[in-house]
Amino acid sequence: MEVVTLLADQGGETSNLAEKVLARLFAHQMPEVLHELVKVGSSGGYAGRFSAWDRGVAQFGKELERFDFVNLVTPEFRWLKTESLSRLDGDVLSLVRRRAVALGELGVHDDPVGHGQLTRCWLRSSFLLMPPAELRLLRTLESVQCSGLYGASKPPEGLACSHDPDDLTLSNERLLSSRLLSQGCSIVDVIWLAARAESFMELERPLGVIPSCHVQLSTRDLGKVSL
Repeated sequence: MEVVTLLADQGGETSNLAEKVLARLFAHQMPEVLHELVKVGSSGGYAGRFSAWDRGVAQFGKELERFDFVNLVTPEFRWLKTESLSRLDGDVLSLVRRRAVALGELGVHDDPVGHGQLTRCWLRSSFLLMPPAELRLLRTLESVQCSGLYGASKPPEGLACSHDPDDLTLSNERLLSSRLLSQGCSIVDVIWLAARAESFMELERPLGVIPSCHVQLSTRDLGKVSL
């Protein structure tokens, strides 16, 4: 299995430390995975991560297809829940290999938003994994522009216009998950999947149908599941 990490790099010691932590994570938890890391320059604060990843995808071109997963990361990935990263390993990835999935840490909001499919769930964008095919279908990871204007006219349903960089980042996160769902890609929580991997891999059973994000969050646990 091959994974390439595109690290949105704002420069400085934070990005250098993130690179070291990522290299250690793959070496210790996924030694069987062939891992490559590429830094892509990011500007415009947190919201600039999406355009930086777009440049990284364009840089690889068709060569990106040789990877099983593309890992989209920012230095802030170290702020995720400890369980999200500590339980990520080769078995977890194998369970969703060659499937239309985006893997990360799920969050939920009170109000639904979306381009096409409305959803209250979204994947936090500091650490994502998805196959190259899903990236190609998206065409761009940036859903709204850094100008703060959500498209040429009105903002997507459920969102209000904002010039705040943090609001813009969250809007892009939430709209990315909506767009993935609209193209038939399941959004999957790492902790939920890890609990199933321990049981399904032992029995050599495929994962089967992936439930909605709401079901995943309601059944997420830190141990094996009964089959």
